[in-house]
Amino acid sequence: MERNHWLQLFNINSWAEFISSGAEVVGFKKTRENIFKKINPGDYLLCYCTGIRRYVGLLEVTGPLYWDDRKIWSDDLLPWRFPVKALIVLKPEHGVPINSLKNSLSIFQNDRSPNVWKECFLRLQIIPEDSNLIIEAMRVALSKSQVIPYDSVKSSRKPEVFQTFDKDGGIVPITEN
Repeated sequence: MERNHWLQLFNINSWAEFISSGAEVVGFKKTRENIFKKINPGDYLLCYCTGIRRYVGLLEVTGPLYWDDRKIWSDDLLPWRFPVKALIVLKPEHGVPINSLKNSLSIFQNDRSPNVWKECFLRLQIIPEDSNLIIEAMRVALSKSQVIPYDSVKSSRKPEVFQTFDKDGGIVPITEN
């Protein structure tokens, strides 16, 4: 089965809520509809914790997209949802810092700008080669349980997202729910 690989963004708070609620459902804002409608059962979601900039988990989408406007996360509504199965779950202090993969991931190999790698966080899709490297790094982190301290001030920051891409790749502004 061919599966696509996607980023699922969390912050420290939403990751903790996801885990404590049973790690069975993820959600997206209405504004990201053009992206999450491409996600299918069997696809992988690589969990990235913003603020501390670490990969903290791997999920498999287990069912189709559905709408649910019941509030289950404290930070946001996220009404478009998928059922998921957690394959790897790391505590934030055991997560894989994205900078530790800088020499391996293709997203860092573009010379036009040192921050071009952040574009993949707008598109959310990851190429399988990068995904496989991230997954392996998370498996190693899971087996080692090495504590890597992080800045607690940065951990509570939410990323500001000002634009996204339309179906033709053009940049469009994001509005709130």
